[in-house]
Amino acid sequence: MPTIPGDPNDVIVSMNYYDQDEEMCVDLFDNPVLGWTIGEDGASTPVVTGSLPPPYPECPQWAHIHADSLYVPDMWRGTVLDFFTWLATAGGANRKLRGNFRHPSLQSAMNNWSQNYPDQFNDRAF
Repeated sequence: MPTIPGDPNDVIVSMNYYDQDEEMCVDLFDNPVLGWTIGEDGASTPVVTGSLPPPYPECPQWAHIHADSLYVPDMWRGTVLDFFTWLATAGGANRKLRGNFRHPSLQSAMNNWSQNYPDQFNDRAF
């Protein structure tokens, strides 16, 4: 599979889903895009530092941030704050989110979102 270089300004937010005390939770991590692997079907997969979390049924594995927008391939597009709400509630879900972000703008967005949606924020430490 061919791989092309990534844009140094692009970021991938990966999502790790799990059950915690009978509540569905999602941990979010940001990683720089090192490149993109192009599959035989034309679909692209990011190459990041480390590895992507395992896929979870009917849930996005990762999202791509480019400029001021966030993209979940073939599923959703919008702002980072709206993405947090969508991820927590999509399909009637009730997921608790927490973020472990390196980028200050993502951490700030998570802090703002958690104040507006405290019932959907997982405040446990990493």
